[in-house]
This record gives sequence, C-alpha cells and structure tokens, in this order.
Amino acid sequence: MPIPKPESGELEEKYISRCISEVGSEYDAEGQAYAVCKGEYDKSVEMQSDEEIATLPEPKSSEGREQYIRRCLPHIYKEGGKYDQRVGTDMCATRYEKSNALSNRKLDSFSSVARKIKLYFEDGE
Repeated sequence: MPIPKPESGELEEKYISRCISEVGSEYDAEGQAYAVCKGEYDKSVEMQSDEEIATLPEPKSSEGREQYIRRCLPHIYKEGGKYDQRVGTDMCATRYEKSNALSNRKLDSFSSVARKIKLYFEDGE
C-alpha cells in the first residue's frame, strides 16, 4: 500500500495517526510505521517550506540576521497557522542565509575582478 500524503494544512500529529492506521499493518518492527510516516510528513513540509521561503521578504543590506528574522517571522508564522514558531524561525533564517550567500558570492566575484585588475597594473610597472 502506498504511503498517504499529508493533506494541505494537516497537523503533524493528525497526519501521523492517520498514516499509521493506514500502513501500520505492513510493518513488523515497532516504531517502523511511525518512522515511515514521520519521514513522509517531514519531506512534505520541506517541499512546501522551500516554495514559501522564496516568497519571504528580501533581507535588507544593513539588516542583521536577528533583525531580519523578527521582521520576517510575521510573514510565515501565525498563531494556529500551518507552521509553528520554531519552523517559521528556521524558514526565515534559511531565507536570510541564502540571500547572504548570494551577496557573498557577488562580493567574491567582484573581489576576484579587483585582484586581477591590481595584478595587471602591478605587472605592467
């Protein structure tokens, strides 16, 4: 029997309970059905969160990580919403780090061009 997919907005506890009741008889070892269902739920949340991370606000250049998370969190976390505060904070932190990594790559490529220009002029002397 295929593993059921989490429904949109379904809470983790409800999904795992439903999933175990559907597939539990297929697994012999205690906890094996739980592990399979938990893995399916986590994979589903990860896919959804990747899509939502892209929609979060862009970090400002002068904004530190904690400042960005405080500004970002209301966009993703709402009391009784789809994600709890911990997951929302992780999503905002991921968005900040991805943006920061992109900025660092831009700076690195600029630095490499600047180094090449400097070497060119030093060699020409």
